[in-house]
This record gives sequence, C-alpha cells and structure tokens, in this order.
Amino acid sequence: MDFDDDIQLADIVKELSAVDDVSWGLYAFSRDRYREKVSEEDKLSLIKEAIAIGQEEARRISAEFGSSDPSEIARVLKLRIDSSAIQQQKGRIVFATFSYPDLITLMSEPISRALSSDEVRELISEEEIRNLMIGHEIYHVLEERRPALHTSDRKVVLWKFLGKEHTGTLGAPSEIAASSFTKTLNSSSFSPLILDIMLYWGYNREDSYNLYKEVIKFYKNGNCEKR
Repeated sequence: MDFDDDIQLADIVKELSAVDDVSWGLYAFSRDRYREKVSEEDKLSLIKEAIAIGQEEARRISAEFGSSDPSEIARVLKLRIDSSAIQQQKGRIVFATFSYPDLITLMSEPISRALSSDEVRELISEEEIRNLMIGHEIYHVLEERRPALHTSDRKVVLWKFLGKEHTGTLGAPSEIAASSFTKTLNSSSFSPLILDIMLYWGYNREDSYNLYKEVIKFYKNGNCEKR
C-alpha cells in the first residue's frame, strides 16, 4: 500500500506494537553506517546479545536502586534532565540527547506534535514517551560508566592494508541495547524504537510511513530465520 493522506498514525502505531524486538534490531542495523560489513548471521547474533544485555542491565539497576522509575534512577545517578524545543544533527531531527557528563535533553516539539492526535494519546501518554526517552539515554550514560557492558565498542574490519586491520565501531548494538533497557525498565509492551516513526510523523508523514514499511518488511520477511 502506497502512502496517502488518509493513513492514520494511530493505525500504524497499533501495527508496529506487535513487531518483535529482533525485527526492530534489524531496522536499527539498517541505519548503521557499517551494516554492509556484518554478515546476516553475525547481525542476528549481535542483535540478540544486545537485547539480552539491555534487559539484564535494566533488571540489575532496578534491583540496585530499588526503583524502575527512569526519573528516579536519573536522580540517583546525578543526571540532570532538561528540555529543548527541537534539535537537528546532520539534517536529522533528534528526539533526545545525552551530553557528557550528566545532561539528558528531551525535545518537546516532536512529543507535542505526536500527541496532537486524540487517537495517539489513547495509545501512549506524554509521561510514557518521556520515560522511554529518559531510560534510553540512561543506558548510554551507563555505557560510559560501565565499559563492561561492551555494547558501545563492537568493531568491524573495514579494510586491511600491509597486514594491518582498519576497524570501525558499530552503532547499532548500543542503540538496540538502549531500546531493550528502557523497554524492560518501563515494562513496555512494544519496542521504544517505535518512537522513531511516531515522533517523526509530525514533520514528514511520507518519510515516516516509509520507515514503517521497512520495519514491517523486516518483521514479515525475517520471522522464520529469527527463531
């Protein structure tokens, strides 16, 4: 089905809510600059590993701090949470950022645009969106503070010259683990990566719809291989 103006974001969100975490991981990998350097087998292995690491870290920190509330965890970690209307990096709209050493910034405009729909507000609240975003950024803070997590240092060989390997760092495992972390922390029934599409809808509906089609393609085409 091609895009048309009658397509509703609420219908897309409902369908995406059923997509499994591995399919979302494949979507995340499709955005990685070094994706072509990773075999499909290794890609699936890295995705499943990152999902498990994110889940385990969410359970660990909830038990350690006695809370699964992202704002409370941020407070204990001595992080500041601020808001900004909108921010772009390399031409792309950013929904939340972590600035070293202690600042998480949430972009308010994308959230308000998404929640301008009554149907979307029935599916997810502003508090839920904020908590998912805060949890995602908390994981990146933990990556900085706990190198043993390993999700931010997965490297791939780019080329070899005179017997020396030149490597690059994959970004997808970190993003997948952060998504898994905040999903577990918030007891969410769907992947937080859905926000990529939900929050971008208010800026470019057709591009957002095309992202939705990509995710659904991963979900439908890869189900048998992923299990």
